[in-house]
Order: sequence, then C-alpha cells, then structure tokens
Amino acid sequence: MVKNELTKNIEESNIFLSQESSVNMRADAVKAILVNPRGINNIDMSLEAGNTYMFDTLSLKKGQEITLSIVSNKSSDHFSVSITDKSGKGRLFSSNKGMVSATYTVPQNGDYKIYMNGPNSGSDDIHISGTIRIE
Repeated sequence: MVKNELTKNIEESNIFLSQESSVNMRADAVKAILVNPRGINNIDMSLEAGNTYMFDTLSLKKGQEITLSIVSNKSSDHFSVSITDKSGKGRLFSSNKGMVSATYTVPQNGDYKIYMNGPNSGSDDIHISGTIRIE
C-alpha cells in the first residue's frame, strides 16, 4: 500500500510539475554549489528566501538522466529545481507538498546546469534534503 502511494506521488509530480521554461537568474542572488557529474549527490541545506543556488556545469550526453528526490521539512514549503542547457532552456520542477521527485532525460549532448530556487523574498528560509542522481 505504501509503495503504491509513493509511486502515485511520483507520477503526479512528473505530470503536474514539469514544464518547459527558460530560466533567468539574478546574478546578485546566485550561490554556487559543487556537484559530482555522475552518481548520487546528497543534498542537505537551507534555501534562503529570494536566493537561487546554482550547481557546477555538467557536460552530459543525450539520454543521460538526472533524478531529483528532494524534500523540505514542511509540506507547506515551496521551492523549485531547474535544469537548463547553456542557452537557458530546460525544465522547471516545482515542489508539491514540499517535495520534488522527478527525472529529466538529457535531450542532446551539451553543458547543463541545475538551479534551486528558495522561497520568495520576505518568506522564511527553508531546509531541504535528498539526492540528485546523475546517470
């Protein structure tokens, strides 16, 4: 029963939260984070209100997958994760009940970046944890 509910939540996350987007970031609000280009990257951090967190550039090949499994401490928290190519085009995954659980398949060879956006300015900072797996 629990497994079915988890699978249902993941499917809903992919259906309702993924959309094509072009991501524009304010340079003064970006904080850089190191990421391994393959394998599992553990995430355990605070997202400050109004800030964007940018991971290292990843050189990826068509067909590789980035799997996101990230949760916040409260189901009412809102945050998003974006994966973009060097032109800024990519996909945006918004949290649902304080969770982002999705897989992005790389459409073509190239350099990609992962961004995390915290809550809007004026909101409280939030704590998130989970993994970003790159295969």
